[in-house]
Amino acid sequence: MPEKVNSFLMHLVTMKKRQAVRLDRTFEFFNEKTTRQIKARADNGSDELVTYIPSYTTGLPIYNNIDVAEAVFNKFTKDGFYTRRVSPEAFYINWSPEGLESVNKKSDKKKKKSNKKILREHEKATKMLKKKWNV
Repeated sequence: MPEKVNSFLMHLVTMKKRQAVRLDRTFEFFNEKTTRQIKARADNGSDELVTYIPSYTTGLPIYNNIDVAEAVFNKFTKDGFYTRRVSPEAFYINWSPEGLESVNKKSDKKKKKSNKKILREHEKATKMLKKKWNV
């Protein structure tokens, strides 16, 4: 009996690994496709793109298009593009100077906010040590 459970458990683990590989492969495909679309648009003088992740693509394993769209969206957001969600499976990318400037302003605000938080924590620690040492 333990061998049947063990083989079933191994089967489940193997399925999970295969799903992760499929998701990675699908993400790579759509990330490269979106990158090619951006390069083509930039070559033609455009500075924006709306891209859509279809629910099925021939040659790719079955995937959840909303999860893949979220992963590709997050990748371009982290890369510094101005991005907005249009729908769960579609998003807008802008790389114009105005769009990149707004991204830089947002990241500067986040950095200032995190720096203030760190500074407050250091000040609290300093006050606590001063009280402890009667300084």
